[in-house]
Amino acid sequence: MRTIVFLIIILAFISCSKKSSSNFLKKSEVQLVQPTIHISNQLIDSFVVLNAELNYPNVEIRYTTDDSEPNKDSKLIDGELKITEPINFKFKAFHPELVPSESITTSIAKKGKSIKSIHWISKPSEKYSGSGENTLTNHTKGSLSFGDQQWLGFDNKAHATVYFEKPTDISSIDLGYLSSPGSWIFPPRSIKISISKDGNTFISKEITELKSLEKNVNSSIQILNIPIEESVLAIELEIENESEIPSWHEGKGKKGWLFMDEWIFN
Repeated sequence: MRTIVFLIIILAFISCSKKSSSNFLKKSEVQLVQPTIHISNQLIDSFVVLNAELNYPNVEIRYTTDDSEPNKDSKLIDGELKITEPINFKFKAFHPELVPSESITTSIAKKGKSIKSIHWISKPSEKYSGSGENTLTNHTKGSLSFGDQQWLGFDNKAHATVYFEKPTDISSIDLGYLSSPGSWIFPPRSIKISISKDGNTFISKEITELKSLEKNVNSSIQILNIPIEESVLAIELEIENESEIPSWHEGKGKKGWLFMDEWIFN
């Protein structure tokens, strides 16, 4: 009888050991976290300095600048990068025994021309009113945290007119926005640009339609470049939010948030 009880205990121990070992992930199943991006400024005056890191042994961080997904053959970041021209980066961390991280993007733009004033036709949400009415023209970019003071959040369209001190040559406009579907924050759906040479009469210059997101994506700060190539005294911008969240999202059918951090006049 004692022998039978002993065998039962041994078998139970072996069974528990097998179950316990199966509960532990193999290294090949563990995914790296996203690398951390350090950047001196996201707007270039003369130059900015950028670095990416992930504090884990034998990690390599690779990047692309053509919007493609980084792979093990992409450029390796080894120390600081000195950036003098506008560029879009996508970074990903790699390890010989672990699953690569999700990619993370960052965009760097030129510091734009200063304006005289901005007149708001629509208003941001009181909760997300940034640092005031000049938030989008203060030469300061936002972070991935939509709660920081460099973002204006709209649950409708962003509509304003920007005035310059004198007729000013504008080659293009860079519109900075946040994409963070997990927080119900979506890219713009349409952008309408009108220009004025006298500050009173406006003519339509550009209408851009953007596709709705087709799937969930990581949070990222994006910059959309709109060509102008005109001498102007004023520019009216009308940027529509996502009026109907796509069906794949838990908020399907409802309005999405529009968050913008900077309008840059080149």
